[in-house]
Amino acid sequence: MRILIITATYVPSINGIAITLLQQKEELEKRGHDVTLVAPYHQDGNIEKNVIRVPSLPNPFASDYPIPVPFIRSLESYRKIRKAEIIYFHHPFYMGKLSLMLAKSWKVPSVFFYHTQYKKYTQNFLPNNYLFKHIPDLVNRQVKNIINSSDAVIVETNSVLDELKKQGIKVKITVIPTGRKFVSRTNSIEDLRIKYKIPSNKVVILTVSRLSKEKNLNTLINIYKKLKRLPEAILVIVGDGSEKQKLINLCKINNIENVLFTGKIDFSEIHEFYQLADVFAYPSISDTQAIVLSEAMSFGLPLIGFSAPGPIDFINHAENGFIAHNETDFLAYLEKLISRHDLRKRMGARSYLDSGKYTFENTVNLTEQLFREVINNQ
Repeated sequence: MRILIITATYVPSINGIAITLLQQKEELEKRGHDVTLVAPYHQDGNIEKNVIRVPSLPNPFASDYPIPVPFIRSLESYRKIRKAEIIYFHHPFYMGKLSLMLAKSWKVPSVFFYHTQYKKYTQNFLPNNYLFKHIPDLVNRQVKNIINSSDAVIVETNSVLDELKKQGIKVKITVIPTGRKFVSRTNSIEDLRIKYKIPSNKVVILTVSRLSKEKNLNTLINIYKKLKRLPEAILVIVGDGSEKQKLINLCKINNIENVLFTGKIDFSEIHEFYQLADVFAYPSISDTQAIVLSEAMSFGLPLIGFSAPGPIDFINHAENGFIAHNETDFLAYLEKLISRHDLRKRMGARSYLDSGKYTFENTVNLTEQLFREVINNQ
């Protein structure tokens, strides 16, 4: 197949979508598909075969996320893109509208990947007052229109599928959980703890996330500070983002000890933190699926998350982790896992067993299958 991928984020940005698209592009090419990817220009980006960078503006809120400013005329000058059989796009606004314009112009089908609960995402950023009251609903309507203008939409969990159906989405909705590839484990846990200066007697509570407001990391830190067993634990926060300094200041103001902010970590090294961790904590309530949950499962970690799309699709309560309905629950479950090594081992083993459903190969197989179906139905 001749596939055109259009995205608003791509490597060298480090986030779930960017890294997943890099790996999927490489795998689809290995399988003989002709893949072209369109992404915003990034000042640190390298020249990559079949990757076209559109003009972008600096993002004042997140320097690692340049804002794309696509120009359809400049894209139409690329003859190869005209030969695409299907357009696979990942963001509903500027790049989404561009994708639909190209699909209509070239008379080819388009598939949208629904990554985020955009209404909740918008609510996290806007002031809670009357002037902004209706903006989240307007955003939601725009996203709904984008989806219904495509030929199919991919979601990552059944809970999101149910939500989109309630919203009146009319196009085909397909559930394809996102799997990612990791490098093989090379170091022992003891060596990794020495490398990152983590004492061997500490229970490592890990979270891997972009440090932005919607990820709800301030809530995790506030829960962590209430731990009765705080001296026995260390909270490791892997990632970078616009909220990093605020979160560091939150720890300082409250005299919260044993919190490690790693900053930006290359994807080739992230597996080391999963390997040395004991518990994986996921505080976000706005994602459609946390890829990091399936990653943590593949390393045999017990999980804790709130009752929200994403966690409820991965966590079997009291089997491979715990679903918390409030902060009090979350704290209690953390206490339980910190205090009981046997429980961590049992739940971690179940996590590893369950992770088999979220392999990278299965993700690509299902995506290929959907693309062929959509093209044949065009």
